[in-house]
Amino acid sequence: MKKIFCAILFLTVSISFSFGKGAPKRPNSENFTNGLKCIEQQDYENAYNYFVNELSNNPKSGYALYWIGYIRMLYSEYGRSLEAYTAAISLLPPKDTPYMQSAYAGRSSVYLNLGDTARALADLNTGIKVDPSNVTMYSDRAEIYFVQKKYSQADEEYKKMIKINPGSLTAYMGLGRNLKEKGKYEEAIKQFDYVISLDENYADAYAFRADAYNQLKKYDEATSDIVSTFLLKDDQMKAVRLMIRMDKEAKQMLISKMKAEMVKSPDKVIWPFYIAEVIESMYDYKGAIPYYDKALSLEFSTSISRRLSYCYKSLAAYDEAMKYIDLTIRLDSSKYDELVSKAFIYVGKGDLKSAISIMDEYVKKRPDRSYSYRERATIKMFNKQYDDALEDMDLAVTLAPKSIRGYFCRARIYDKLGKKDKAEADYKKVLELDPDHNRSSDTYYTLAILGKKDEAEKAMSDFYKDDQELEEKSNVYYNKACFYSIVGKTDEAIENLKKALENGWRDFSHIGYDPDLDAIRELPKFKELIKEYKAKLQEELKEVKKIKSNVNIEEQLKLKEEEKKVNEL
Repeated sequence: MKKIFCAILFLTVSISFSFGKGAPKRPNSENFTNGLKCIEQQDYENAYNYFVNELSNNPKSGYALYWIGYIRMLYSEYGRSLEAYTAAISLLPPKDTPYMQSAYAGRSSVYLNLGDTARALADLNTGIKVDPSNVTMYSDRAEIYFVQKKYSQADEEYKKMIKINPGSLTAYMGLGRNLKEKGKYEEAIKQFDYVISLDENYADAYAFRADAYNQLKKYDEATSDIVSTFLLKDDQMKAVRLMIRMDKEAKQMLISKMKAEMVKSPDKVIWPFYIAEVIESMYDYKGAIPYYDKALSLEFSTSISRRLSYCYKSLAAYDEAMKYIDLTIRLDSSKYDELVSKAFIYVGKGDLKSAISIMDEYVKKRPDRSYSYRERATIKMFNKQYDDALEDMDLAVTLAPKSIRGYFCRARIYDKLGKKDKAEADYKKVLELDPDHNRSSDTYYTLAILGKKDEAEKAMSDFYKDDQELEEKSNVYYNKACFYSIVGKTDEAIENLKKALENGWRDFSHIGYDPDLDAIRELPKFKELIKEYKAKLQEELKEVKKIKSNVNIEEQLKLKEEEKKVNEL
């Protein structure tokens, strides 16, 4: 079976492993009992084997089939999971309400993963009939209605939950979330206030209330709620996502409040780490580095070393970026995706041979991913190895036949090889996959390349119209420079490249390799611009080199190794 790649939380109806009074007799064989123990320990591989053995001994065991369906779902093997759940439903004793209801809930989740909302709802409806008093299935049904933006129907489900359990935090949170989605922020805040009055440690209530305050531009209240979320130990991702997308004014206020918390709790890693994340989100990579370094001194972890590498790479300080990506890999060699980051640091350094070598290693680790071949093909294109790049892109498209990026990149390679008919076929496939021209920047490039310039400009304008931070995004200006170069508007291309450089674009190796800029590469204005900003980069790198780390990497790695040995004893 495939390796589990994430935690799946679709099973919302809990099952008591004990034998309830008057409940049907459940299996008590050695295989089934050991399987349950493995489930409790999250040892799914061995649990699966025990349940398969149980099924071999008792082919009509709905209980074993139930757990096989559950484990198959965890491994994203939806077809086999569906088969097992369906068989379980037909064989489980109808009077075993917890198992029957959970089987319907599990199969509903499988249907949702397969995009079959109608069947998912039908199973939830049946599950509720099995036991109308179990609030979790109402919650699942409300979630489907929420995704469908049927807020009134979702509200009805939450009200049913409250009728069964007047203290249901989930139901009150759901009502508040629906109000927030409808733009009724003041009413939503009152709803979240009530949740907090029921449980002052409920982190999501603070995070959702912070979002409502933020929508009202009440930044003092919003930032205080984000800090409150971080002070709790529950999931903080909702608050983090909000923190990253807030306005500049709110971010500055939040940074000040987190600095105050850092003074009060200097040993807590969350404060310097989140301060760094907010600063980085404002594209101030140099300003973020000292806080990430402080965080690394408190917690020697991959999440922090990775961010340091990214910040240094964004500043074109490639030696430092390489140091921290190597550290990330040394701390956890199973994080294969860091090899791609390392490859593109080599690209920044102008060492395409080493970059391709690293990507060769990555492909061996991830041979079943379209992304592996596509990124290697990109670097081979930079190195003008077009035939090799085409071979990789053929594999990438085969593995991801609905990838806009895949067809676009292969079309560019065909162009370089002079295979115009094949290139045109792939460009048309891009437009077929994105008929509304709003899914990918590759689409407006494609329109430009096919000579549909007016349509291309409109698509590009629409693509960025909701981007509130456009003025600070160097990559947006860089993309526009490439676009205008392709359509032959050289003045606009130069102007946007200048804006990209003004806003921090420093990947001069990419500029040198990028075929999109061929139309302006020999222009005097282009050469003057590159010369000016390369000189600025040298001055900037002198300032970056003044940043001193407080972390002795080798010493910390040695301590990690010693700690690992102790834990293994």
